[in-house]
Amino acid sequence: MLLDPTPSEALTSHPPLTTEASDDELGEEAIDVTVGEEWVARIEVARQAAEILCRHMNVANGNINSFLKLTRS
Repeated sequence: MLLDPTPSEALTSHPPLTTEASDDELGEEAIDVTVGEEWVARIEVARQAAEILCRHMNVANGNINSFLKLTRS
């Protein structure tokens, strides 16, 4: 929960001023970040899939090693 500023804080607090030109003033187009967000989501899904595959491969490797130990005895 945020506290309300005291009257003296409210009178002396001002938003910072900027001297930089905005994108509209420079004539530049806004950058579309949705493509980047889609790639981040795809990479996360691929990372999770690789993690699951790795776990299954470790289980399979353990099963193969157990099988080999049984057949060698």
